[in-house]
Amino acid sequence: MIRQDKFPEPLTNPTLLFSQTQRHLRNMNLKNTLFTAMVVSFAAQLAACGSDSNSTTNDEPPTCNDLGASELDEGFVGDLSDDRAAPNTWALGAGANELKAGTSAGDLDYVNFTVGTCDTLVSITVNAFSFNGGDEIAFIAMQRGSTFTVTPETAGTRIDELLGYRHFGTANINADILSDMGQAENAIGFTSPLPSGNYTLWLNQVGPSSEYTLGFNVSRVSAEP
Repeated sequence: MIRQDKFPEPLTNPTLLFSQTQRHLRNMNLKNTLFTAMVVSFAAQLAACGSDSNSTTNDEPPTCNDLGASELDEGFVGDLSDDRAAPNTWALGAGANELKAGTSAGDLDYVNFTVGTCDTLVSITVNAFSFNGGDEIAFIAMQRGSTFTVTPETAGTRIDELLGYRHFGTANINADILSDMGQAENAIGFTSPLPSGNYTLWLNQVGPSSEYTLGFNVSRVSAEP
């Protein structure tokens, strides 16, 4: 048998009923306010954690490539590109990299090379040079970026767009020409060693053909921990 006295008697006093209803609503509002505050606090903590994580990621040291010294040889890859908008691409590695090619009047050479994140280009040496005919010097110029924007026809009036330039030949065998390129008159200029980045070369001989071998000597300046 169910005992009737176990159930609370219904409230018959309107004033008491109204008072208890108000108290119940206040308690609900307080709980909702506390819950909202907890959610906002938790969201703020998550945002702070994400910010710390991004900061840590941005502060991580750069990844160094594992490339060794390489060779770009026209005898193996074919005639170097004469299209300044689509030069041959060449990734330099730490050590002595070599560029071997030939040029003559009307035969332009464009080469885009990359110095790695942890590296610098210390020097460009003339390892070998030979020529046919009376012109014993060739021309080299450099710009930043993946293409060469100056045309041979306008180069004389747009020297200030070149990072550097120089003539080189038999007199420069075993000599570094990079420093002189950076000091070229009216060019943008730079101080060697050349930092990591993307650069494009224009090589040209306006007379009979010349063959050249240039050494691009790269040094590792920083390494991963």
